[in-house]
Amino acid sequence: MKSKILKGKSAKLLLYPLLISLTAVSVTGYSFGAGTNTQISSKEPISFISSSNKSISIDETLELIKKVPIVDSNLKKLVKNNSLASLKKLGYYKENFKDKNLNSRSALIHFQSNHNMNPTGKWDKKTTDAVLKKLIAPDLSPSDKVSDIPSEGLWLTINKSKNLLTLYKGGKLVKKYPVAVGNPSTLTPSGKFTIVNKIVNPAWGGGGYAKPVNGGSPYNPLGYRWMGLSLKGGSSYGIHGTTDPYSIGTYASHGCIRMFNFDVESLFPQIPMHTKVYIGTAEELAKWGILQEEVTV
Repeated sequence: MKSKILKGKSAKLLLYPLLISLTAVSVTGYSFGAGTNTQISSKEPISFISSSNKSISIDETLELIKKVPIVDSNLKKLVKNNSLASLKKLGYYKENFKDKNLNSRSALIHFQSNHNMNPTGKWDKKTTDAVLKKLIAPDLSPSDKVSDIPSEGLWLTINKSKNLLTLYKGGKLVKKYPVAVGNPSTLTPSGKFTIVNKIVNPAWGGGGYAKPVNGGSPYNPLGYRWMGLSLKGGSSYGIHGTTDPYSIGTYASHGCIRMFNFDVESLFPQIPMHTKVYIGTAEELAKWGILQEEVTV
């Protein structure tokens, strides 16, 4: 019976509110159109269903899903089998690249980063659970805790444990971005730094193993933006773009912090000179009073 529900047309999914109502409680759910994984129409493949007018809290809804195994299992399978549709519904899918697979991966790792998850690009159980929670509770977001605020203005953290860059304003979270740090991660230095230079279309010197590349070239591994850190003069370590977008979310650099070009170009104009940048593992950031825990309900 379960497989027939999953494989049937979307109209059959209206059975889910009925299944839930048998428990004498009403919930809100989502119905997915036909299709699996990336073979999904971009035209709103998910529709909103309300099983009754009764209002219950998000906590009660999620608790109910946990208590009703058949609904819990089927909803998770629907989310997993319609992963791209889920991300489109949540607004994460953007056509920034000609490569559709890269667009899908970018959507997934941005979702993972926004929820303080390691942006692996893998659709695992933890990701499925997080997406399901987000579909049920769109306002759900990480509650970063900063007990020692270094600036009332904008400042940044780089979490080397999670390949995660976070922009704060005072103690308030502004935005999160997936990044790539050193391979191994120790190549990216831990410490408290500042931004000492900002360069549009930086030239690349070759790193001692390749030919230099002019600034603005599509082959420049630094991309189109550079924000240098107060370490070795600001020219050795920095936050920059990349010619290898598939490396974002991995441990891949020689010590710098890589971002998608569109992300760093968005971040660049917001960051003043001398902005503070805290770089460390999750444990190191915690010692400095910065907790970036995954979303839980």
